[in-house]
Amino acid sequence: MNLSQLEQIIEVADTGTLSQAAANLFVSQPNLSLSIKRAEEELNAKLFHRSSTGMTLTAAGAEFVDRAREILQQVDAMTAACRVDNNRVPLELNLVSVSHRVVEMEVARLLQRYDPNFVKINLLDSAGIKLLDHVAQSRAEIGFCTVYHFTKSVLMRQLALRKLEYHTIGQMRTGIYVGASNPRFSAGDTQVDFDKIRSLPFLRLAGREFNTQTITDYLHITRGIHLTPRHEITVNNFNVLRNMLGLVDGYAIGAYVDVPYAPEGFYSDVRFIPFAEGTIQAEFGYIQRENTVRSLLANELLKNIQRRFP
Repeated sequence: MNLSQLEQIIEVADTGTLSQAAANLFVSQPNLSLSIKRAEEELNAKLFHRSSTGMTLTAAGAEFVDRAREILQQVDAMTAACRVDNNRVPLELNLVSVSHRVVEMEVARLLQRYDPNFVKINLLDSAGIKLLDHVAQSRAEIGFCTVYHFTKSVLMRQLALRKLEYHTIGQMRTGIYVGASNPRFSAGDTQVDFDKIRSLPFLRLAGREFNTQTITDYLHITRGIHLTPRHEITVNNFNVLRNMLGLVDGYAIGAYVDVPYAPEGFYSDVRFIPFAEGTIQAEFGYIQRENTVRSLLANELLKNIQRRFP
């Protein structure tokens, strides 16, 4: 089997029809059909269900396509690493993250490391089920996430369904974020006072299935801490959350990687105030597809991030 056949099978899987796939690949439909049939004979497995309305993947076909995508990605990476165009070596890295400052800083350092070579990095902001799907569907090679101890079993079940694996990088502190200029809080607030924040406006990030909304329930059920915010504001990404914290006399619940930010500093427009030790445990980690072969850039980024943790 050759790389061309892998590309053809993926194209048929993506389009769902031989005719459209053949048109996209600039080959004849009979030749495409014969190529796929020969691949199935070589594998001794049926890759597609065929019907009058099109072609859909079998279970074996879905597994094959996932692995074929990984193979072609690695071939592209090897080709890019060996191709010199105007003294630039093009390398690409696709990531998804839950707005982690440590990821942003290490991506910036990676660009400096490879300057003047050409590097293309796509960094998506997502979380929960959407983050998992970005990795499972090969839109991202690695996904970085926060995992709370009481939601880890839920995460692991979702990973198994998508044939993903999770690896812990290090521990995080949990607490609240407030605007840096919020007059209610000062440098003297070294630990969250729940009585102080109980009725303040509460800001949360949408789509954080394993995060903020569950934390409030956990605090209420296991710690007897019932927050009764005067207002609730839901936003869709951390940058909007930071902006709103500067405009609203409120707070958001989250996790913070303490050690890694020391050299560069944290976001200047927000302040993090931790919960008392042992209130909630959280960790920082990454998700990838099972048995994946990571790219050069992905391995270097992971190594640099892991180096920041004790």
